[in-house]
Amino acid sequence: MCTLFLSSLRKDFLFEGVINYMKVSDKIWGFIFKYSSHIYLTLGLIIVFMLLSLWDNMSWGNDMSKLRQENRLIRSENDFMLTELGRVGAEMGGQVDVILTQGKIINKQNGYIREAEGIIQSQDILIRRLLKVLNDEEIPEPEPLDPDRITRSGDIFYENYQSN
Repeated sequence: MCTLFLSSLRKDFLFEGVINYMKVSDKIWGFIFKYSSHIYLTLGLIIVFMLLSLWDNMSWGNDMSKLRQENRLIRSENDFMLTELGRVGAEMGGQVDVILTQGKIINKQNGYIREAEGIIQSQDILIRRLLKVLNDEEIPEPEPLDPDRITRSGDIFYENYQSN
């Protein structure tokens, strides 16, 4: 009896489950048919936006690969330039010392030039002051020369020369 009860219960439960499933699926299909245009539009928009996102990710990936390639190229050129610079520096080791010595000499000469400029400026100031003093003072007129005195002194000199 127990098995009969269980088998009838199982049949009833399965039957009720199938009926419930059919009722639910009818409701779902009814909803889908009723709002089919909205569902198609939503699915279409989802597909379009997924494709746009995929396209954007692909272009971003391409940009990143180009950037990595450019970085590698720049690094290799930088390494090449550093090795060349090291080689040239090793070849020009003596020239670097000469250039440094010339730089020191030029710096000393610049110091001497600055000192000379200071001296010239101070002399310029002194000359300007002297000119100002001379312009401010009245210069006396020279005394007129006596022509007899000039000739007499010459005669005196001539007379003294003959007497000897």
